[in-house]
Amino acid sequence: MHRAHEFEAGSFRVSKNFKAKAKEVLIELLIMINGCNLKAVIDTGSQLNIVSEETYENFIKLPINRSKTLTLHDTNGSTGHLKGLVSQVPIRIGSVLTFAEIYVGASVPFDILLGRPWQIHNAVSIHERHTGTWLEFGHSP
Repeated sequence: MHRAHEFEAGSFRVSKNFKAKAKEVLIELLIMINGCNLKAVIDTGSQLNIVSEETYENFIKLPINRSKTLTLHDTNGSTGHLKGLVSQVPIRIGSVLTFAEIYVGASVPFDILLGRPWQIHNAVSIHERHTGTWLEFGHSP
């Protein structure tokens, strides 16, 4: 098992495992899309991957399928509208390249939320250790 450096803004090597920053119940990490560093939230309770509309327009710029819309009901009882689905978004985490289908949300409180679909498709395991929270990638998609 190869260990990498704690995730910070800067260059570092990532093989199959790396340490993510966990702030209370949120797991946050830096990802790279189209050469741009962005902050992502890993949410093991989410059934969707979601990107803010602003992040989509400024950084992802892939075609959006506007026929794939959803109404989102969050755990706080709020609702929101997801404007469409973007397929095969390349997300680099260190040296690991992953892909995701991501819904675009107009008013979401994060740049990108990576939920269970991303975790399952990319064989991502989350391990809690005394040294922190670690993500492990089982295979490349």
